[in-house]
Formats: sequence, C-alpha cells, structure tokens
Amino acid sequence: MPLLTTELGFEKWYLSELTEELKVKAETFLKKQEEKIKKLKISKEEKQYYVAMGYKTSNRLTGSLPALVYLAELRTTQFVHPTLRVKAKKMADTMTDLFGKFGLVMHLEKEPSRFDVRRGEHDIVLK
Repeated sequence: MPLLTTELGFEKWYLSELTEELKVKAETFLKKQEEKIKKLKISKEEKQYYVAMGYKTSNRLTGSLPALVYLAELRTTQFVHPTLRVKAKKMADTMTDLFGKFGLVMHLEKEPSRFDVRRGEHDIVLK
C-alpha cells in the first residue's frame, strides 16, 4: 500500500473546478500546507495523515486482459469520478493500440464528462 505524500502534486481537476480567485487561494494554502508537513518531526507513516484529499497517489494495477478490459469499460462511464475516468480512458486507449489488431473491442462511453446528480445515488449496500 503506497504512503500518501505530497510528492506527486495535487490533482489539477479539483483546482480547475474553482473560480480563479479561489484557485489562487487554494494553491497558496496547499503550498503552505506542504511546507508545514515537511517540517513535521514524525515518520512518513504518520505524515500521511496530514495530507489532504486531492493529492495524487501512485498505484499499480495487475490483472488478465479480460479483467483490465472490464475495469476500463466500467470506469469510463459518467458515474465515475472524473480523475479516474481520465486514467481509465488512457488504459483503454493503450489496450486498443496494443490488442485492437488482434480483435479486441472495447465498449466505452464516449460522451464527454458532465455533472450528473445520479452519480451520488451510487452506493454499495447490504440487502
């Protein structure tokens, strides 16, 4: 499990959703926060609890081709967070480039991202 850090930067999508005035304030705040986190005299494991949501993290996916196709198809829908949707589209493009000549067909939602309140209705519940 990767540690949360500020090293990879803050996801630009969140900042792009703000007005210009708020964006400047947020960037200033984040820079100050990063400096304060670096100065803490605690372990990397403890520092991660001070990192705000919105910072990029590294991760690695492994799986069979059918599993990765399913993942990409599932995560390119309107109901997926825009930051993940972009990554899923890149995965799909790469798989299509590599395996399309062998007959790989992917069923992706092609509509551009837009706000949809139904996204908030998606949840996993015990029935």
